[in-house]
Amino acid sequence: MALPTLTGPANKGQRKSNQEAFLALPGVQDKIDAMSKKFGVPSSEVLQLIEKETGGSYSAGQQNFEGGGARGLIQFLGDKKKGGGVETYKTIKGKKYEISDIANMDELGQLDLVETFLQEGLDNAGQTKYKPGELSLAVAAPA
Repeated sequence: MALPTLTGPANKGQRKSNQEAFLALPGVQDKIDAMSKKFGVPSSEVLQLIEKETGGSYSAGQQNFEGGGARGLIQFLGDKKKGGGVETYKTIKGKKYEISDIANMDELGQLDLVETFLQEGLDNAGQTKYKPGELSLAVAAPA
């Protein structure tokens, strides 16, 4: 079951309710806990990242509120085109994922992709763990 998307950021009460619904989805809490352990950050940091990127919807189908092409739990955006613009796909660990396919994944499936994306960031940096506070940077400015 996918969570509903929003047209604007959720208020405080909605964010709490949406987070509870997100964590109640089968396997999601276990996946968040496993990612936390794997990446060396508290589960709360993983959840804060998802809350920030989805505007509090916690929905795998969430579209960027400004009308951009970004979608999902960490607002996946297509690869940059040579000469400007954005592709319809995102390359993660050498595999191309259509943004529309990412948006149609359920939350648990998309969490697997989030994990792969975050692991690629560590691999590219020659690190094994993130430092507290680095997840948002890994998503906002992957290097």
